[in-house]
Amino acid sequence: MENALKEYDLSKINNCIAQKGYGDFFVKAYKLTETPSCFLIDELGKIVAINPPLNTIIDYLDNKRNSLLITDVQSKLSGKVMLKNVPYANEKIYLLSNKKDTLQIATLDEKGSFLFKNVNPSIPYNLFLNQNSKITEDNQKVVFLSSDNGEIISNFKNIDNGFEYSLLEAELPYLKPLLDNEPAIKRDSGALKQLYVCDVLFETKATVLSQEALTKLNTVITKLKSNPKTKLEIISHTDSNGDAIANNTLSSKQSNSIVTYLVSKGIAKTRLKSIGKGESEILNKCQDDIPCAEKDHRTNRRTEFKFYPLP
Repeated sequence: MENALKEYDLSKINNCIAQKGYGDFFVKAYKLTETPSCFLIDELGKIVAINPPLNTIIDYLDNKRNSLLITDVQSKLSGKVMLKNVPYANEKIYLLSNKKDTLQIATLDEKGSFLFKNVNPSIPYNLFLNQNSKITEDNQKVVFLSSDNGEIISNFKNIDNGFEYSLLEAELPYLKPLLDNEPAIKRDSGALKQLYVCDVLFETKATVLSQEALTKLNTVITKLKSNPKTKLEIISHTDSNGDAIANNTLSSKQSNSIVTYLVSKGIAKTRLKSIGKGESEILNKCQDDIPCAEKDHRTNRRTEFKFYPLP
């Protein structure tokens, strides 16, 4: 059966029609007696669970409660292709699937800019450029991809018939059109609420940012660079385990650790304010001396990012 699954590519979810239901020849061969009727799907369209029990749904929603807030699903990819310091203009750029199927084609403008619409951020994508006389052996290593504001993301890879770049999920926020964020600044300060995010970045008693936490902070960096007329408050919270004074000190160190990282990525320190609140704002019943599950304590070990307009 395992070989048959591989042969017919049935390891993935498939759409098919069995005219005789469970009595169909193909269905009977695999002894199927039931099919999924319920899917738990996240905000990006990914299937999280098939026929999940109620407890699975509750646990999933609880874990999502304090995860990074996705205020809008990114549906556009926008950036620039540069050749040394010169825009790679008036050439075709292809958006490919991970199976190298062409999904969209755009023409780079005079600034080397491109825009792809109606993309799914949960799908792996590749960008492709045809070989061209503009790209010689001397300069082929400096064909690079940048964001709309000129921040270099990486070089394209030289392949047999052109140049290709495989987009990482963590890089997609860098390719979000700048104009998508501008209305939040131009309307009023209340509109900046859509730039509030909250996430769990530190393990118990930790002050060092993990690689996973650094990846999550790329979203915050993108928002700061896309909205230069904002300042940011970084507010860290702990759970109630341990001494309250020590927890207050711990949360201050956590916020300072984030500030240090953001400054290292080019964010002006004058735009940043670190705040540590320790265990003073517990979100649930897990106060001192109250037994709680680890997942409930984790809910309280959170970092908030609040964006405000610069005066």
